[in-house]
Amino acid sequence: MFEIKSYIFRPNVKIDSWSRLIFEPDKYFFDLNRSEDVKQIPKNEVVYHGAIHVRYLTHTILGNTDIIDMLWIQILNLIDDTLEHGKGKVTSPGQNICYEMELESEEKIRFSVLSSHATVQQEWIVPKKTFLMELVEGAKHFFVTLQQNKIMRIDQEIMDYIGTLENKVVSLINTKQPIMPTEKKRQNEKDMILTSYDPVWNTIYEREKESILKSIGRIVSEVQHVGSTSIPGMLSRPIVDVAIGLDSLEMILGDSLNYLMETYYRMPNVFEYPRMMTFRNSPLQPYGIQLFVTEVNSDAWNNLVYFRHHLTHSSELAQAYADLKKKWIWEQNLCQEEYAKEKSIFIHQVLGNNSP
Repeated sequence: MFEIKSYIFRPNVKIDSWSRLIFEPDKYFFDLNRSEDVKQIPKNEVVYHGAIHVRYLTHTILGNTDIIDMLWIQILNLIDDTLEHGKGKVTSPGQNICYEMELESEEKIRFSVLSSHATVQQEWIVPKKTFLMELVEGAKHFFVTLQQNKIMRIDQEIMDYIGTLENKVVSLINTKQPIMPTEKKRQNEKDMILTSYDPVWNTIYEREKESILKSIGRIVSEVQHVGSTSIPGMLSRPIVDVAIGLDSLEMILGDSLNYLMETYYRMPNVFEYPRMMTFRNSPLQPYGIQLFVTEVNSDAWNNLVYFRHHLTHSSELAQAYADLKKKWIWEQNLCQEEYAKEKSIFIHQVLGNNSP
């Protein structure tokens, strides 16, 4: 469910684009999960800059760079405060970023990333016990790796602190808590994920568009960024939707279809349009991509484009859509099928007059 990695910057590597850190971590970082990388880390440096990468299912929920050991200690402090008081807030050691945690329910915890102006940049509702335990284990792995490989001397006080937090979380996990009636049918569902708007989504879209046009551009008439990640300021599941428009769907047959099947996974047609194909990228990727391949000016194409147009140009519709997302994902925590049904009703209402 969660994947947590610690990275340390490689020395003398020029960062030509900060956005590329997400896509090419091996170029810029030593990965502390790989023994061959650990052996190359310079020993006894005054400061180690790096990153903590936390992925939930297929989505990155933490990926900031900073003084890596101090950042881990701040995260441990955040966990400690949250366990003691129900919520906590810490500041990133070398960045103008704050992290917040707050208990949402017996089973859920809210994790937020805030700017220096206290603006929420990202916000997630995740399983409480698993999240806390994975973070504590991630911190333990980081400090033990540095200590065992004599990269940095680690004070025993830090290791004792990690052990104390580990015991607290284990105690929390072993405490049986009643399941509310509304949660029984959902306890095995994958959690819905919702995050604040992130400009990097457009960067991801542009990169994907470039890759698509390079590979199958000869049959593509138009490519559009659609869905919630294409609407500035919109809360969204962090999956970038890309509409690929063809003159005829039959043009996809042959080498172009082979490329899509090798690069992505074929998915059920979520919108149930008869002449549309849906693909998703690998869940091993740190970001989600969803492709909708259809014919330009078809109902499927027009509805994807018009829905984006309406919400981009109407703050009232955009707010109503954001409120719906918060209502069904955060407040009632419905399973994906129930949320999809309510979203479909809203989309059809918006597209009642489906012209821009």
